[in-house]
Amino acid sequence: MKTSSSLGEHARGNVSSISTGLPTAKLASVFNAHKMNYEFLGNQIAHIHWHLIPRLANDPRRAEPVWRQDHGALALPEPERSERIARIRAALER
Repeated sequence: MKTSSSLGEHARGNVSSISTGLPTAKLASVFNAHKMNYEFLGNQIAHIHWHLIPRLANDPRRAEPVWRQDHGALALPEPERSERIARIRAALER
């Protein structure tokens, strides 16, 4: 499979419902997101992947694409990283 357009209608619908449906709503609740942005990609290597990006209500540039914003590297301290992973897992298991 080279791109999402090479998927059959049923498979394309499944990918869409997975990435924009209930799992995304659950992730939005973990991050207290104002809304979620979706980005479907399939660059040079034949594959499909997507990014789910929580946008916060206090984001001063939330009307702009996330890709146009400068983001510094963020390494969460271990306790916070583990806690965030646990919250994501718990939300997706509900």
